[in-house]
Amino acid sequence: LIVGGGAIGLELGTVYAKMGTGITIVEIMDQLLPGLEKDIAKILERKLKQLGVSIHLSSRVVSAEAKDDKVKAVIETPNETIENISDFALIAVGKRPLVRELGVDNIGIELDNKGSIKIDEHCRTSLGNVYAVGDVTGPPFMAHKASRQGIIAAENICGFVRVYDPFTVPSAIFTDPEIATVGLTKDEAEKKGYKVKVTRFPYSSLGRAIAEEETEGFIRIVSDEVSGKILGVQIVGSRATEIIGEAVLAVKNKLTIEQMADAIHPHPTFTELFGEAAEAAIFKPIHMLVK
Repeated sequence: LIVGGGAIGLELGTVYAKMGTGITIVEIMDQLLPGLEKDIAKILERKLKQLGVSIHLSSRVVSAEAKDDKVKAVIETPNETIENISDFALIAVGKRPLVRELGVDNIGIELDNKGSIKIDEHCRTSLGNVYAVGDVTGPPFMAHKASRQGIIAAENICGFVRVYDPFTVPSAIFTDPEIATVGLTKDEAEKKGYKVKVTRFPYSSLGRAIAEEETEGFIRIVSDEVSGKILGVQIVGSRATEIIGEAVLAVKNKLTIEQMADAIHPHPTFTELFGEAAEAAIFKPIHMLVK
């Protein structure tokens, strides 16, 4: 039994399901990976069900007890209340950084409205000689974000001027299929006032994906229709976490769709997803039809 349909619960659930373990996932929201775009979450949900995983959305565990080497749980779903008996239960409903345990109240460090330490673009707290990095500064709770903040803080302490850019921190979820994102989604870009162009290219039209029988998934590029600037990229599919680095470079350096389309991507590789999607965005696709 896995309580929580976020990244941690789904990553571990995927591993155990592939090992032949019977898995039940309970998520209180109406989709897996709340906060992620629904079409991406649906692909993962479909794959998990193919592995035999039982998924209960808009549901919650109302009680659980350990008895006779089993975990007996009562799950309240939208339609009924069911009993689940499992060998083990994994509680994956998020984590809370140990902020106050650091003694921040004793020295007057300012926190935000969610209880995280407020930092500026140099990772400096409200006390000019105190810096903060990692989970205590708030989401996303990822190692590569914490590592980058640590480097930025250390170099600023040494007298250099370095800036931390949260906008270009990639997200990587190691499920099957993998999921990786960076920058803005369509909705986020529109809220910021951009005239948005969205281009999607499927794995099923990519030579390498066909050869490896990994045709589930797609890449989506969100760009500014006026300037062509790439605002965000979302990938769900094989190698997504490996190839998102190119998207990070594109977003961080404000590259345009035309520049990405003009870059030569080696064949046959999964990185061709970027070139194919960019070519489709400027109406020059070779391996897909554009309406």
